[in-house]
Amino acid sequence: MSNNRYAHCRGWENCAFVPAIVQCPAQLRYPQPPNPVHILFVGWNPPDDHHMWEGASDPLRNDLASVFEELGWRGAGDFREELLNRHCYFVHAVKCWRAVEKPSVDAIRRCSPLLTEDIADLKPANLCILGSLAHVAACLALPGLPSFEKFNYGRGWNGEMTGINVIITTFANRRQNRGQNKLNRECVADALRRWVR
Repeated sequence: MSNNRYAHCRGWENCAFVPAIVQCPAQLRYPQPPNPVHILFVGWNPPDDHHMWEGASDPLRNDLASVFEELGWRGAGDFREELLNRHCYFVHAVKCWRAVEKPSVDAIRRCSPLLTEDIADLKPANLCILGSLAHVAACLALPGLPSFEKFNYGRGWNGEMTGINVIITTFANRRQNRGQNKLNRECVADALRRWVR
C-alpha cells in the first residue's frame, strides 16, 4: 500500500489557523484504485496512524472483512488486496481529521470537495456510504441525498444519483443496531446483498 493518492487535503485554505486536532496537510497514503471501481466505500475519518489502508490493524478493516465474509466475497489473503482485486475501494470523508473523536462540522464541510472529487474521478458503479458522518459529507458532495436527520441507518437507503447506485447504511462495526436487532456490520451486509448491482 505504498502509492500516495493524496499529497494533502486541499480543503483547508490556511493551515496556520486550523484546530490542533487537524493534520494539515493530511499525510494519507492510499493505494492505486482499481479500474473500474465497482463499489466505493466512504467512511468518516482516518483515526491515528491506523486506518483502512495503513497500519497493522484497523477495526473498520476487520469489520468490513467480516461483512465480505458473510457475503461470500472473502478469501484467505490480506483484506486490502482482496478489496482491490474485487474492484472495491475505500476513501475517508474527512481526510484531515486524524483523531478518534468525531470530526467537527467545519472539518466535514471543508473536506467535502475532496469527496466530491473522489466520486467524480473514480466513477463507481456503486457508492456505499457507511454511517452518519460519511452521510453528512456525502450530502455536501451529492445534493439531493436523503437527509441525515432522523435517518434509519440500520434499514438503510438505496437510490440512483448522477448515474451511480447509492447505498446509505450504518457504519460497519460490532455494535448492536437496536432498530434492526442485529450487529451494525450485519446491517451493512444486508444492504450490500439487497442493493449492489
